[in-house]
This record gives sequence, structure tokens and C-alpha cells, in this order.
Amino acid sequence: MLRKMTLREHLRASTAQAHESIEANPTLARLLAQDLSEAEYRRILERYFGFFQPLEKDLSNLAEFVNRVPAFAARMRSERLRLDLQTLGLEISEIESLPRCEALPPHTKLAEFVGVLYVLEGSNLGGKLIAKHLRALPFTRPACLNFFESPDVSENWKSFLTFLNDVDSGNPSFHRDAAQAAQETFRSLDRWMAR
Repeated sequence: MLRKMTLREHLRASTAQAHESIEANPTLARLLAQDLSEAEYRRILERYFGFFQPLEKDLSNLAEFVNRVPAFAARMRSERLRLDLQTLGLEISEIESLPRCEALPPHTKLAEFVGVLYVLEGSNLGGKLIAKHLRALPFTRPACLNFFESPDVSENWKSFLTFLNDVDSGNPSFHRDAAQAAQETFRSLDRWMAR
């Protein structure tokens, strides 16, 4: 008899193609370029802020879901982006006037919330690799790497996996809705960063 996939396995399998696609995004690929300039880095962070800030704000307002996620507030990274942008010379008023993504992925049902959070948590893991590259560039300094160098990434990932196990009822429709929201999160971010 075949074993049913866990929610984590389902999310990983169903987002593999979207994950590959976003890694090929020309804007995001520049983060690993040897000739990345400070101005270009700032523009990329501005785009990230325009996506993460409204999405994290919406997610934070879903108290019934947020309360189930260990250290939810510490997982949110838009404030870390704000610090990076200030370090790179933007005034608070300039940051507040940055364009915001309006085509956010669905996230009002628990399964959707889980799917979106899966992508955000995974991007936090990937940030460690990006930070390692960025540290070698001449313009970077620790004060402008907050977004990519979140503290306790490994511990947060482990506790997130525990959360995934806790919400995994094995319900195929829950798995499907979470996977669709995760896929849409990748697509939304891909489109936003390509603009």
C-alpha cells in the first residue's frame, strides 16, 4: 500500500517547478552576480520590500492563524528590509512611498496561509546562501544584509516543520489548497520582481 504524502512532501513536490522558475528570474539572479552594484542591490531590496511588506501585513492580521505559528512576528522580514534600505541611504518617507504589490497570493484560509508561509520560510533559508555571496562584494556591510541574514534561520525552519506537521490533517483538499497558494506565491513574487 502506498504511503500518503505529508503536507511538507506535497508542498515540496508541487512547488519544485515554480522554485526553479523563480531562481531563473533575471532580477533575482543578479543577487549572485560578481558585478552587482550597490544601486542595483538597493533596487532589488526595494522590490522585495514592495512584495514582503503588504503580504506580511496581511498575514499578521490573521490572528487565528498567526497564533498557531511559533515566533510568528520574528519570522516577518519586511522590517529587516526597511533597515537595509535605510542603511543604503533611503529616507523613511522614500521607503513608505515605494510601490507595493497588489497581486498578492491568496492567504485567507488556513491552507492558503500555510502555503504562503512555506514559501516565505523557504526564502529565509535561501537567504543564507545569498548573504554568503553578498558579504564578499565590496559595497556590502553587515548593516545592509539584515533581510538575508535573519537570526535563528535553522531553528525557525525546524519549528515551522513542526507547525506543518501539526496542521497536516492528511486532507487532500487542504494539501491542494496549500500547494496552490504556495505556487501562486512563487508566481506573484516572480512577476513582481521581473517588473
